[in-house]
Amino acid sequence: MENAGLAAGAVYISNGFTKFQRCTFRDNFGIHQTGHVYSAYGTGRVDFEDCSFSRTKKSIAVFNISTFNKPTFLYSESGGPLKLKNTTMISLHPDRNSYSMLDISSGGFVDMDETSKIQCNEGQQLLLENYTHIVYTEKNNSFCRLNITVLRYFCRSCSPGYYSLQKGISRGIVVNSTVVCLPCPFGANCTQRNIAANPNFWGYAVSSSGPPSLKFIACPEHYCGPSTDSADYNSCHGNRNGTLCGQCAEGFTETLFSAECCKSTKCNNYSVWILTILLTVALVLYLLIKPPILNFLGTHILWFNRRGENQLRDDSGLHENRNHSDSGYMKITFYFYQAAELLMVGSIEGLLQNIPFIYFVIGAFNFQVRTINRGIGCPFVGLTAVTKQLVLSSTVFVTMANVVIIYGVHSVINILRGKEKPPLIHYMAVIMEVLLLGYERLAETSLELMHCISIGSGKWLFIDANVPCMQWWQYILLAYIVVFVVPFIIVLYCGSSKLYRASITASEFLAACMFPLPFLIYWFVKEMLKKRREESTSPLVVNKDVLEILHGPFRPPNNEDKGTLYWESVLIGRRFILLACQSFIANLMLRMVSMAAACLLMTIHHVLKSPYRDPTANKAETLSLSALSIIAVINLTKATLISFGITIVAPNISYLETLEWFEICALAFIPALVSVLVTFAILSQLVRVVVFLIKQCHRCWWQFRSLDQLREPLLDIAEQNNDA
Repeated sequence: MENAGLAAGAVYISNGFTKFQRCTFRDNFGIHQTGHVYSAYGTGRVDFEDCSFSRTKKSIAVFNISTFNKPTFLYSESGGPLKLKNTTMISLHPDRNSYSMLDISSGGFVDMDETSKIQCNEGQQLLLENYTHIVYTEKNNSFCRLNITVLRYFCRSCSPGYYSLQKGISRGIVVNSTVVCLPCPFGANCTQRNIAANPNFWGYAVSSSGPPSLKFIACPEHYCGPSTDSADYNSCHGNRNGTLCGQCAEGFTETLFSAECCKSTKCNNYSVWILTILLTVALVLYLLIKPPILNFLGTHILWFNRRGENQLRDDSGLHENRNHSDSGYMKITFYFYQAAELLMVGSIEGLLQNIPFIYFVIGAFNFQVRTINRGIGCPFVGLTAVTKQLVLSSTVFVTMANVVIIYGVHSVINILRGKEKPPLIHYMAVIMEVLLLGYERLAETSLELMHCISIGSGKWLFIDANVPCMQWWQYILLAYIVVFVVPFIIVLYCGSSKLYRASITASEFLAACMFPLPFLIYWFVKEMLKKRREESTSPLVVNKDVLEILHGPFRPPNNEDKGTLYWESVLIGRRFILLACQSFIANLMLRMVSMAAACLLMTIHHVLKSPYRDPTANKAETLSLSALSIIAVINLTKATLISFGITIVAPNISYLETLEWFEICALAFIPALVSVLVTFAILSQLVRVVVFLIKQCHRCWWQFRSLDQLREPLLDIAEQNNDA
């Protein structure tokens, strides 16, 4: 096995009688004649019984100097008999070049029984060139008829651009199979090999009455892709396997924040739960307190200029309500990072390793705890693609549960201190705000788990094509989408106007956010009955916390227009549009075209409406939506390449990396801006301390000098009295 030589890679035979029994020849190569056995010119007899020849490599290199690439199993120039009994010659290498399997150039009697087999690799036709002829010679004044056997069995691949799943094969001397070459299907490459999947594509056999064929479909990102040394048309990345590479191999488990599979023995990192609790508690405390961060930073940066500080307040709209601006910027920031994650195609983790904090920021705004440390993403064994989605969405419910826990702790503390319980409606309003911010995470999970594709005659879950549709839990998710995900947008739109008119209470609106469809039906019936009775109702008292969350940052109605108090429904509607494109448009390029067009229309809509009270917030949102549109176009370029299975190579890869760096800069802008403001505030306060100390020193010096000036006249008077 794996021998190399000049004339023959394994065995050289010259005359005599040689018999091989139960011998195995594998991956032997030569340079001049043959790879395995060479029977030289003469009268030698060779017999093979119960032997096997196989080839799995293209060539073999010796000392990195010479490459031995003659793979022929048997090359014979001997005129002696050749017999093959129960002997197989099988090629397993997907070489597109033609090469000989058995070559008899000038032989005598050749016998190959029916149990002997010559077989080419998949996609290769076995051909036989038979130039056997009779030669008449003269000896002792008489003619002698000699039978010269010239046989050549060789494999020939389909032409480039074509493939076949059939194999050329012979039983005995006769070739008894025909290989039909088919056009290469979309998603595959039939140039270098018989057929191989393009990156991010997965192939499966199609049953039909004709020759066996393949069909290719796009995989979820980072699931599929042949390795460099594999010719399979359904290979998987890393340790994935199964239909559409939807499962992890045995002994491996899904990771939370990537498509990689981790060894089950290493899935014991529970720090993700601690970080998740800390992150969600911090978010809840911020939403409960709503500290005026912008006002705080502006005050501490411009402490030396009260007029500038007041101007900053005026420009930010803080003279009306200091929370309006902060709330608006928070909504803008959450939407930007949630939309950006949906728009990004491919992995930018390599670039994010240079700025790991950005990776954490993207995850935090999507209710996830992400770090470059991959071990944190595998907290327990047995995680699947389905349960992973459910675990990711559970972060939103954990955040809501933290609101309830904090309310309980706050109530107990107040009771122990002899005070009233904290207002329940305030905490309920915070739960509603968490629901608004976490809607994208909840909707994404429900839509992802309803995304099914057709493979063969059945429908399968896209993120795990080993799970058939429809499962019992998918019917529950379908009801969830019908009752909550879609009607929630309508409730926000209708409820905002009802709250402004004070026709419903804050408690009713909060209940409607939890159960949108029943309350929509209730409001519709109520409106119909109200029109029939023509009754007028007195306005109700609405809690200001709910109004602040829903209406605070947006323009109220005035004489010029009807205002934009409904804009929260627009923000949620935008998320739903992008999620629907991501979940239900299977073609990646078409999906990104739709999402890029949606981002452009959203930008135009915002510019026309200018929904925020604060002009600076409107400008910030315009900048944010413009950046999202550019990110969508950049990822459309990558999606086009992925859709056609094209791998970009140098030198063009530098252009794509430049575009990816724009994405990084856009994602890093807000953290960088906050860091700069905090740094300026700290430096400004340090300068303030220095100025204060200088002033104090200067004051002390003047006081000391004044004392000196007061002391001098007294001494002079004393001296004059002494003189007198």
